[in-house]
Amino acid sequence: MEIFGSLAATGHGHGTFTAVLLGLDGAQSARTDSGEVERRLADITASGTVSLGAGQRIPCRIEDFVFIVRDGDEERPSGVQSTSVAYPFRTAAELLAVCGQTGSRISEVIRDNELAGRSSADLNQGLRELWQTMQTCVTSAVSRTGVLPGGLGVRRRAGAWASRLDREDPKRMTNTGKSVSTSSRWQCMRRTPAAAAS
Repeated sequence: MEIFGSLAATGHGHGTFTAVLLGLDGAQSARTDSGEVERRLADITASGTVSLGAGQRIPCRIEDFVFIVRDGDEERPSGVQSTSVAYPFRTAAELLAVCGQTGSRISEVIRDNELAGRSSADLNQGLRELWQTMQTCVTSAVSRTGVLPGGLGVRRRAGAWASRLDREDPKRMTNTGKSVSTSSRWQCMRRTPAAAAS
């Protein structure tokens, strides 16, 4: 298997192998928490296969990956965006230009583009699923110790940081009287109209 562009450039330490294997195996990011990632990766590693479409299993191992990085790959957009969206763009600079021309926030531009291919209800449901998966991953991260997967020997630090925050500011209250987690979620929803609508 040949891997190009940003996936090839990031490589092993950024979870590229895991992302590619689970993607081929049919995992959906909005519905796959960190616990399931490890279970599925263990199954794939043990069997040396992934399940494509209709349960058809094909051989696929990390050892089969070939990373191909060419000059300019890291600057080239990763795919061609459909021209049927409200505001087509290919780079961050073009996105900012769209915002300047329309007076819209980035989140509003992205939402309008997403609505070209799905209903508002479906979009909001997808955002809720993503949010729940992210919260599950955060909960898992702060409760674990040891070394991160990826082969680089990076120590897990989220749990230690959370414990330090508990010691230094046990109430973790904002000036609104809400907990940090609740306040952070509210801030995120403020910045994402699709989430705020849910």
